Amino acid sequence: DSGLMLFSRFPFLSLPKAAYKAEADDVDARNQGSDWKDVAFIEYDYDVFPDNWAAKGCALVRIQNPETDRVYNVAFTHMQASYPEDEDDQAEWLEPIQARFGQLFQIQEMIEGTLNSQNLAREEVFLLGDMNIDGDLADPDLGVAGYDQPNLWEWVQTFNNASGGFFTDFLVDSWAFEHPKADRGLTNLYHWGPEYSPDQGARLDYFLRNHKRTEDLCVQHLTKGYNLRWGAPYIDTGAGPAGTTELSDHIAINAELNVLTDRCNPRMAWTNPPKNTFLTFNLTHPGEAKWLRFDEPGTYGFAMKSAGTFEVYQDQDLTIPVPQYYDETISFMTREGIPVVAPKFINPKPPLFVKVMASPRAATGPVEFVAHKATCQTKEEACALRAFENYAHTMPGVPVAPDDRFWFEIHTEAADSGGSQNLAFQVGAFAPVGAFSMQLLAEDGTTVIDEDLMTEPDPITPGEWILRIFRDDLPPQASTMYLVAKRNNVNSTSLKARWETNLTILHGQSVGVPGAAQANVYCVEETDSIGIDEISLTVTVDGTTVVDDVYIGDFDNGDYVSLESYLHAIRYLDEVKITLRDEDGAANGDDDYLVATVPTLSTGVTEALNETSVAACCDGKYLIRYNRSRSLQQED
Repeated sequence: DSGLMLFSRFPFLSLPKAAYKAEADDVDARNQGSDWKDVAFIEYDYDVFPDNWAAKGCALVRIQNPETDRVYNVAFTHMQASYPEDEDDQAEWLEPIQARFGQLFQIQEMIEGTLNSQNLAREEVFLLGDMNIDGDLADPDLGVAGYDQPNLWEWVQTFNNASGGFFTDFLVDSWAFEHPKADRGLTNLYHWGPEYSPDQGARLDYFLRNHKRTEDLCVQHLTKGYNLRWGAPYIDTGAGPAGTTELSDHIAINAELNVLTDRCNPRMAWTNPPKNTFLTFNLTHPGEAKWLRFDEPGTYGFAMKSAGTFEVYQDQDLTIPVPQYYDETISFMTREGIPVVAPKFINPKPPLFVKVMASPRAATGPVEFVAHKATCQTKEEACALRAFENYAHTMPGVPVAPDDRFWFEIHTEAADSGGSQNLAFQVGAFAPVGAFSMQLLAEDGTTVIDEDLMTEPDPITPGEWILRIFRDDLPPQASTMYLVAKRNNVNSTSLKARWETNLTILHGQSVGVPGAAQANVYCVEETDSIGIDEISLTVTVDGTTVVDDVYIGDFDNGDYVSLESYLHAIRYLDEVKITLRDEDGAANGDDDYLVATVPTLSTGVTEALNETSVAACCDGKYLIRYNRSRSLQQED
């Protein structure tokens, strides 16, 4: 059994050539309620242990959209896997790679032997599936000498070969060439083994397509298939709601396709479009999307005037939308004098992408979108700050209304223990001496919490000056405050605003931090020599137990389970201790306890995403995956 399966809402078509048509007994297919046998299939001749126990191969079907008559030739495959933990030398590393080279050759033979020249030139040709080639573009090309570490060499040889080839020139890796490179698209988080933790993931699953000279398609949006997960808590993604439990050790890929138009995917986005004026997009195709890109850091408001909707993404994660900043809005006036109240978003690590669509998606016609960047000149126009980020702000060389003050919004979080935080607030990197004074205001924007009116030399940058406030006695609850810089010298036209805290938030993927990984636990080596590990979880935060010995599942080597419900958002000042208890029966002796301790972030660090800690004991080894941040972007 090859394990290959494909579902289509559109009917299948007959194959142009039958050279690779599968034997009737080898195909189980239905087409509009009737048995269907027009499926091409090739079983691979190239394979190595243990994959040669399976009938791995590649199949091909033809699908036609009855509304447009467009034909899609879809090949789908599951190729030879690599097992890095079992490959002890270069020869063993090359064995599965050589097998995959052979399998690719067979795929090309099947496609070209099934489709005629007209099909190849005028119709869509897709190849999708688990190809087991690591296409993580963050990895270097180390050549064959780098066999024992993450290495892009095989991907380069296959999909970006300087000499060309079928899988470089005809079928193109859409994630690599039609998608922002900062979004790595890892589909297996544990491929390279624990010694490369936390960066042992790989991009193994693909959507490849041909590019036609006329009537080409656009890959409007590529997302990771979190929408196939099940189980609460659920989060929104670009392809629908996503749960927490994966259906496979690989994450699927979604490809949203439409007719090629201008600005139809992130690589073709309108970069830094005009702000404070409504932009009109005439959507002529159902499901059409337009993309905009914003390269300036800051606080933004985005809104639609007519029937339409939009989603906001950071470039490192185009699957989970960026949340509206604490459900806040920003009010402004367009150049045409139209008042707008817009949802607020922050852009701390540009670029930020906005996907504009009709609502409902199948609708066509004009939609209007407007963007506004906060000026920092009033409380309403305050620029939001994340902890430990230096926000550089430039102002005109004339006084600004109403009082030449510049506002920065701060959200603090409350420690789960109820303890007070060490907080610092700073305005700096300005000259001359005395150019600014600073106040810390409460949420009402008028109550003064503290102030600093006397500048001091910047200890890092000679010739520049700073203002600083230190507090360890503020109320422990979460709060909104404003750091306000009053300009006293109009010739000073730049500053940097910053705030600091000793609080760290340990969290999963569902709190709205762009690029965050799912919190989970992965079994590298089970503790029991007989049977399986039966694991219960305890979580202790700053000395207080918040999860007490809760059973989370049975584990064999390679199994992992989501911890999103338990490590959703933990706010701490000292450490988080995670304990896994393996309940042993008489055959395995006393219970085993595996402990991982997660410290706070180092001073000066805003976030550290996709981290792992090792919990090991008694010949067993587990990896705990999580994220750490100083600030969030939404209420939890």
